[in-house]
Amino acid sequence: MLGGTVTNGGVNFPGLFHAWGRQVIAGIGWELVTRRVVEAGGTLPNFAGTAVPHWQHHVRVNSFLYAALCDEAVVDAGVDTLMHTMLARVVPDSEANGWLVTLCTKCGLTSRRTAILIDATGDANVTALAGFRSTLPIERSPRQLRPARASHLYGHRSSRRRDGRAQRVDWS
Repeated sequence: MLGGTVTNGGVNFPGLFHAWGRQVIAGIGWELVTRRVVEAGGTLPNFAGTAVPHWQHHVRVNSFLYAALCDEAVVDAGVDTLMHTMLARVVPDSEANGWLVTLCTKCGLTSRRTAILIDATGDANVTALAGFRSTLPIERSPRQLRPARASHLYGHRSSRRRDGRAQRVDWS
């Protein structure tokens, strides 16, 4: 399902398109959010107020309607989608002046040629496989998924300190 955290992550209140009384983020995400408001007959928050907490600038979204609008936008743009895949390889394609992308599908490996790469993986997988440099910040948000929780999700036991808390693991 298209829509990222709004649909798959259950975060139906995207925010922070505006800051300090002005719009700071635009693009397809904003276009889809505003279209969703129009389709549902709703109204956008008053973004001019800078004295209110930032969460009051979030826009409530019906996740199912948002997913339908995402699907419609992709179809209207003539984009081919291949869901439930993982990247295996990304290499320059000199023949087509673009990229050759190898994907792992449920049926095995398949390759596609593309003129443009868009990295929407959330952790720069496409960027790394294409051979571009990316920077991992030394200090990370304390709200990011921690190794102890990640290992718990995959059924592994994390090592514990004497006080019973999970041992911190360095990701760098």
